This record gives sequence, C-alpha cells and structure tokens, in this order.
Amino acid sequence: MGSGSAVTTTAPTATRRTGGLVAVAFEHRLSRSGDPQFHTHVLVQNAGQGPDGRWTALDSDRLYAQLMAADHLYLAAERAALTERLGVRWGPVDARSGAAEVVGLDDRALIERFSKRSEQIDQWLAEQGLSGIKASSAAAVATRAPKDHSESEQSVYARWAREFAEQGVGERRLAEVCSGGRGRPATRVELDAALTELAGPAGLTEQGSTFTRADVVDALAKRLPVAPSAHEALTQAEEAADRFLDERAVRVARDRRLGVDRYSTPELLTLERQLVDGAVDRADQGCAVVRPELVRQVLDRHTTVGQDQAAMLRDLAQGAWPSSSGAPALARRGRWA
Repeated sequence: MGSGSAVTTTAPTATRRTGGLVAVAFEHRLSRSGDPQFHTHVLVQNAGQGPDGRWTALDSDRLYAQLMAADHLYLAAERAALTERLGVRWGPVDARSGAAEVVGLDDRALIERFSKRSEQIDQWLAEQGLSGIKASSAAAVATRAPKDHSESEQSVYARWAREFAEQGVGERRLAEVCSGGRGRPATRVELDAALTELAGPAGLTEQGSTFTRADVVDALAKRLPVAPSAHEALTQAEEAADRFLDERAVRVARDRRLGVDRYSTPELLTLERQLVDGAVDRADQGCAVVRPELVRQVLDRHTTVGQDQAAMLRDLAQGAWPSSSGAPALARRGRWA
C-alpha cells in the first residue's frame, strides 16, 4: 500500500500521517458452504497515532483508494506462497479479478463442484433478476448462512476427499498437481514487456487519462510471473512499479484529497499535444466538421462514454475546440480510429 494511505483526520479538511495501522488478520480455510477456500480477513482499527501522540480516526478514503491494488497484491503473494509450499503451478491470471486457477485442478466441472457458495449467490441473483457488483454484495448477505462449527477437521478432509474422488481426482492426481511448480523472479525481458504494455494504449490509459502508483502495482501484480516467495512477490511488484513511474510515466497532477500523485504516459500526452496543435493550426479552415448522424452512430457504439465527453465530441465535430481540461479524455478517445 502507498506510504500515504495511513493517515488520520484532524478536521473536516485536514489530515496527518500516522505511524502505521493497527490490524488483526484471521486466516480461514473454508467457505460458508464448507468448500476449500483459503482466504484472510483483515480488521483494521479505525484509529491511528499522529505525530503528537494522539489517536484519531483514520481517513478511510485513502485506505479504500488502495483496496483493489492490495487485493490483487495479496493474490499474487498467495500464489507465490502456495507454490513455494506445495509446488503447484498456475494458469492465466484473470485481468479483472486478479485470480488464477491451479493447473490440474482447473477443470470447470471440478471448480463448480467446489463453488457451492458462488452457486447460491448466482441463483439468488437470477431469482431477483439482478446483476453487478452491488447486487452481488447484497446476494452474499441475503444468502449468508450461520457458520457451522460442528464438523470436525477430520470429517472435513474426508468429505473433500470423497468429493474429489467423485470428480476423478485421487491421491495420484493430487501428487502430480503438487509437483514441479517453482516461483522465480521476472526476467529482464518479461519485465520490459510488462512495462511496455502498461505504457501503451491498451495499458493503464485504456480506460482513464491518468493513474496512480496503486494502479501500477495493481496491474503488475496480475502480469508478473509467480515469485519465489510471498515477500518477493510484494517487493517485485513494488520495485517494478517504481521503475515504471521513473522511466515510462509523467507526473501530471496531485490528488490532494487522497494524497497521491497522478500520472499519464508520454504516448497519451503526445497524442493530446498533436490534437491540440492540429486544431489550433487549422482553426480557421472549417475542417474536420462531421455530420451529426455520423457522430451519433459513433457514440451509440461506445456506450460507456460520459455525457460530458459526448457533448465535447459533438462540439468538436462541429468545429468548436473544447477547453484544455477535456483534452486528455479526447486524446484517449482519439484511439478509436
């Protein structure tokens, strides 16, 4: 997490850095449906000690700004730890969730057999006709049964063994799964390729004009190979993020509310500059005027465009150049062509 994420509030608009966080972690091995699901719950005390020794409430906005990066970094560290301990190997990392499946246990029928909790949530969503992140959170609460502590550890393992056997997975198959996996640092070629991808149009600026260091760590945690250990997974992503910001990014703003710098890429800034210069040079020529119906067709194909961006594009298509504040978004959209 960023060094500025642990701060306390001293007034409605004031913050101060703390000496760190007070938190406790609980490791769980089962889902509420009794399936194998190793995960960790971390409870953070809503207080921090400031330079004057006083304990005051944390600025939660700065913590939540690190949430996705912390989650995906945790998954990268977990993959490294399980590989180091069990010798497992991993399939591709999902670009959205940051998760990956163990090679040899990635059969869809097997995954569904041990995903009873997800099945409950999906069934509730289907019954309610809902979808999306908020609806999934509501479904998780609505279908959450009390934890069952009556089953012994030996009984849990025996039940899992039976369910594995029913899917054709026995001791020999598990022995094969838990062999041959070994973490390693990213090679120079792999690291360069990852940084180049992040700096390109399909990288960190694909969906936004700017990004933070946490966004870089998040992206790298999903792209770098499995590290030799959990600690090395963390340091590898952090060091690669710092290198990316030094070599491939340009600082463009400071988010004072979250206490972080915002960056963009030279590629996007160059595109923005070209658009601005081209428009200024030909402002009196009446060029680049587009028929309204064609603009409407383009916008219909890109439903995620905001109202302000759509209005800016319509004005531009009629020969009116937008304000400089809209240039980064316009430059990003200029990659449609």
